Amino acid sequence: AGVTAPHKAAAAKFPKADWLKGLEDMVSTSVANVALGFPEEAVQMEHQGTGFVISRNSDFSITACTWTNKKWPSTTPEGKVLLRAYVGKAGDESVVEQSDNEMVKIVLDDLRRIMKIDGEPEMTCITRWHEAMPQYHVGHKKRMKEIREGLQASYPGVFMTGASFE
Repeated sequence: AGVTAPHKAAAAKFPKADWLKGLEDMVSTSVANVALGFPEEAVQMEHQGTGFVISRNSDFSITACTWTNKKWPSTTPEGKVLLRAYVGKAGDESVVEQSDNEMVKIVLDDLRRIMKIDGEPEMTCITRWHEAMPQYHVGHKKRMKEIREGLQASYPGVFMTGASFE
């Protein structure tokens, strides 16, 4: 059997397990995914690839962008561009709490600093994940090893997996 829940939910499943104490101190950040659809002629992407990542030390609100229509062509109708940007990072999660309209404006402002985008998107879709991105700190691998050993000793055949753990 497998446990694929976020670390706080997984810890709640085994309330008397001392070997899960390391999960209680683990911090998670809130993030959002902002998908923007445009006519193909509205977006000029001069770079090769299927997206990019932004340094957490930058003055951008976005943390990454996937050119979804290039990465997975079957997801986007012919003649359209689908950009998927990510916002929210440790120490700067406030953007996730903005209204949908404000978040789209923030993302568009950042994207327009990187590529040429004319006009407004034809469609938008925002998905928020509150406290969903675990932040790995020094000693994480050791804690996960101890948790797995405790789980194996107490519940043989049960495994934990997911972003909280790896």
